[in-house]
Amino acid sequence: MKAEDRDKIDRYRRGETGDTNARANTEPIEVIPEVMVSRSLRLPADVFEELVALASAQGVAWSTLVRQWVIDGIVTARHATGTEVDPAIELQRGVAMITHAASRLQQRAA
Repeated sequence: MKAEDRDKIDRYRRGETGDTNARANTEPIEVIPEVMVSRSLRLPADVFEELVALASAQGVAWSTLVRQWVIDGIVTARHATGTEVDPAIELQRGVAMITHAASRLQQRAA
């Protein structure tokens, strides 16, 4: 932390709020890509066709829909047993909901 920033924090804590100009941090944030694993899933052909149809109706890939179902299932199971849900799973669930909503909006706009 810069000495200048440390001084500003100290002044703020003492109630000296003379500098009220809001500033945004423009420093780049390093984003670490999520590690995904691939696993085989065997389904009867008619079940897979239904899965593809459901995913298509929602505007997502079938694998995305299955991933959302798995995440929802983990959260439901954890809540049922009173076990804390891993924050990373909750975050992934939120990302899935946002992605789904964005996809639906794109479909409506088209």
